[in-house]
Amino acid sequence: MKDFLIDFDGKQIKAIIVNEKNYFGNSPVSHEFSYSYQFIVNNKKFRSNSRDSDLNIGDSICVEYSKTYPNFNRVLTDN
Repeated sequence: MKDFLIDFDGKQIKAIIVNEKNYFGNSPVSHEFSYSYQFIVNNKKFRSNSRDSDLNIGDSICVEYSKTYPNFNRVLTDN
């Protein structure tokens, strides 16, 4: 459903990596994590996991989101 909505009425926006850690599967052992990204639509903040451990706080990335439901969003990939 998420991908369908983004494909149907998606819009691109710049997001910033923020200080919110998302630990991977066995994180108590490995302590591997990725930071979340944040973007603003209509004065409301939305956050999601970047799923990229190479990104650092303050980095910017391009994401796409559903104009109808901005909480449905994903990192824009170069495919």
